[in-house]
Amino acid sequence: MPVPDPIAEALRAISPAQPFPITAQVHASGAIAPVEVAEAAGRSLVDAAPVLIWSSATDQGLEYVNRAWLDFTGRMPVEELGDGWLGGVHPEDRELVQTTYRQAAAAVTSVEIEYRLRDRHGQYRWMLVKSVPRFAADGTLAGMVGGCVDVTGHRQVCLELERLLLASDQAHVNLAEQTRRLHQLADTDPLTGLLNRRGFREHFERELSRSSRYGRALACIVVDIDFFKRINDTHGHAAGDATLMRIAEILSRQCRPSDVVCRYGGEEFCLLVPETSELGAAMLAERMRMALADTLIVVAGQALRVTSSFGVAERLGDADSVDDLVDRADRALRAAKRLGRNQVVRFQGGEAFTPWIVELAHSAGNGETANR
Repeated sequence: MPVPDPIAEALRAISPAQPFPITAQVHASGAIAPVEVAEAAGRSLVDAAPVLIWSSATDQGLEYVNRAWLDFTGRMPVEELGDGWLGGVHPEDRELVQTTYRQAAAAVTSVEIEYRLRDRHGQYRWMLVKSVPRFAADGTLAGMVGGCVDVTGHRQVCLELERLLLASDQAHVNLAEQTRRLHQLADTDPLTGLLNRRGFREHFERELSRSSRYGRALACIVVDIDFFKRINDTHGHAAGDATLMRIAEILSRQCRPSDVVCRYGGEEFCLLVPETSELGAAMLAERMRMALADTLIVVAGQALRVTSSFGVAERLGDADSVDDLVDRADRALRAAKRLGRNQVVRFQGGEAFTPWIVELAHSAGNGETANR
C-alpha cells in the first residue's frame, strides 16, 4: 500500500535493479520485502530522486547514499559511508539519532525523526527522516533504508507562528492587566487609596444581596471629620489632604479583612461591616473615634488634633437597598453633629437616635454585652 508523502514515494520508486540490497515495495506493515540485488535502472531512479535516500547496515553505518544526499552535503561517497555521515549531524543531535536508530533496529520497526544535518555551505538544516527495516534474501534483518527532506523552512514558519501566538497571549495578558488597572483606577480614590463611592457601591450591592439571601446581619457606618473646613482654611489644602490620608489609615487599621471602607466624598467616609449588628458596629465606631481623637496629625511641623462624628445603622429587612442603609447611617451622623460632634450615634428605627455614651451606660447597668 503506497504512503502518500515524498519520502514514501521515493522509497516505493526503488526497483529491483539496485546495486545494493534494498527493496522496491513498501508493505502496509511499514517493512520492505527482500529482493535480489538490482542493476542500473533502479540506481538511476534513486539517484534522480529529489529526496535524500540512504541505506544502512545493522550497525547504522551507511552502505549507500544517493546523488541528492551528496549534492546536499557536498561530500564524496567515501566520506559519508560507514560512520562518516554522523560527522554531518549536529553534535547536539547525534546521541538522539544513534539511540533512535539502534532502538528501531532492535524492535525491527519503522521510525520517524527530525535532526539537523550540515549542508554543503556549512549550515545546519533540519531534516525530517523516515526509515524502515530492510531484509536480506533469507529474511534476516539487513539494516534500514530511509529518506530525508529539508523541513527547515517549515520549522521556521512553525517557530514564527509559535512566537506570534506567545506574543498574542502576552498581549492578551497585558490587556487583561491594563483592564484590571483601569477598573482599579475607576474604583479607587487617588488620594487615600481607598475605594471610591463607585467601587464601594459594587461591594455593598454584593454584600447586601448575600445578607438578604442568608439572613445575616449587615451594618453601615458613616464618618465625617469635624470642622474639616477649618483645617483647609487655616493650614491649606495640603494639610487637609494629609489629614484625609492619615484618617484613612487609622480607619483601615481598625477594620477586619471582611470590612470595607471607602472615601465617600469630601471629608466623609463610609464603612460596610458584614456579619455585624448595629450595636456591634457602634462598638467598632467607638474604637475608631477614640483612635482618631488620640492621634496627633503632624503637617508642615504643626500638630493637629482631629475628631470625627459617626452614624451607625443596620439592615432592617429584605426590602432594604444600599441607599436605604446609607441614608439611615447618614441621618444618625447628622444627629451626632447636632448633639455636639465627636461621638457615635445609632439609628434605632424611626427617629430614635441613641448616642453611644448613653448606650454604653445602659448596657453596663443591665449587664449586656455585644460581641463583634
